[in-house]
Amino acid sequence: MAEPAPGGGQTVVTVGLLLVWVLLVVFGVICYLNPPWLQELSRPGRAVEARHHKNDGDVLWQEGNYTLAIPQYAMAVKVNPEEGGAYINLASAYLQVGDRARGLEILRQRLQEEKRPTLKCAVCYNLAGALEEEGRWDEAISYYQQALQFGVEQEKVYRKLGVAYMNLQRYQDARDAFEKSMTYQSDPALSYRYMLLRSMDMYYNNPKELAILEELAAQDITPQELARYDMTTIARLQERDVNLAKLHNHLGAVCVELRDLAAAQEHAQRSLQIWPNNADAKRILEVVGQLRQAPAAP
Repeated sequence: MAEPAPGGGQTVVTVGLLLVWVLLVVFGVICYLNPPWLQELSRPGRAVEARHHKNDGDVLWQEGNYTLAIPQYAMAVKVNPEEGGAYINLASAYLQVGDRARGLEILRQRLQEEKRPTLKCAVCYNLAGALEEEGRWDEAISYYQQALQFGVEQEKVYRKLGVAYMNLQRYQDARDAFEKSMTYQSDPALSYRYMLLRSMDMYYNNPKELAILEELAAQDITPQELARYDMTTIARLQERDVNLAKLHNHLGAVCVELRDLAAAQEHAQRSLQIWPNNADAKRILEVVGQLRQAPAAP
């Protein structure tokens, strides 16, 4: 039997190590460049990991541990920059711990970068709320108005917009905003349209699917589409909706300021039908009664 050539095994090992080294270098270069195809392959895993961090942050948030929630939200957006909800929560956590400059900075930056309509609406809504807390009502109003452009949760945005107008004593503007909020809150078709708008967030990188959803969301809701809902149940829920009662309270208070006492009384009474022990509605009725009994100005 022939003997192996001297040094042959060592050569094979050396070549193998060289190949491993080359592969590691190539892998490192690919990871450093992070090409689109690699990003796409890693997207599902990154999304899951980011969601875990966001969920951990949410638990800490609910416990009032805002300081500990911040690194969880920060890790979520680092792992997956598309985790828009984590950006909003991260900003809110900074606001809660008193770092308002950092919180507002994150929200403003996200507003520039975010492409998904429902998340852009949420960023505007949170920005406006943060500015409200500082008494910056005019700036808050501008962000609420911007939020309305995205067509999501409009009943909530109009309600907050009405409150902002009230604080500036712009009572007719407040009334208009509250009435629009009432219209949207009483419209069962909105839940269907909101579902379409939220679905658009999932397909914002898919132009074909996005175009279909945009077309559907722009159309009027047909009776056939509403047939899937139990309208009787929806009506009964609205009859017991405390938020609807509070909205009647807002309208009643604004109508008092505008001296439309008949409308103020009607809204207060409708509020009490939904929420019988509602102290605010009872107070509005008392004020209406006092104003009616007051002597007319000469």
